[in-house]
Amino acid sequence: MLRVVLDTNVLVSGLLSSGGICNQIIRRWVNGEFILCICKETIDELEKVIRYPNIAKRHKLSEDEMRHYIEYLEEFALKVNVTEIIDVIKADPSDNIFPACALESGADYIVSGNYHLLDLKSYKSTKIITPRKFYDILSNQD
Repeated sequence: MLRVVLDTNVLVSGLLSSGGICNQIIRRWVNGEFILCICKETIDELEKVIRYPNIAKRHKLSEDEMRHYIEYLEEFALKVNVTEIIDVIKADPSDNIFPACALESGADYIVSGNYHLLDLKSYKSTKIITPRKFYDILSNQD
């Protein structure tokens, strides 16, 4: 089964846009179509981003909805501990957590809308692709 790291922007979009590609990717993970790999740093960033006042208010997210989403990810995703410091993304060093998580988990893909990651195209044996491309890959496995 595919192991996949979803960038924070995909996780946030998956929560906020009920009909979008990122939400469909999250649904396919919930249905057991791939293994979602996360690390503490990803959860920390996600929790911070979804609580930004402009996001929480604009999308009318309740504290319960935010907490439930985080708890679901923590319970059902494959949690890995990032032990190796990676420095491949110079323009935005905080994005280095995603290749590090992929390395630790043996992920096949990093899925992101972030051009700092997408410009790499791959890291070691992990391919870095857009949500649309990943959704197409999942759809072709049906």
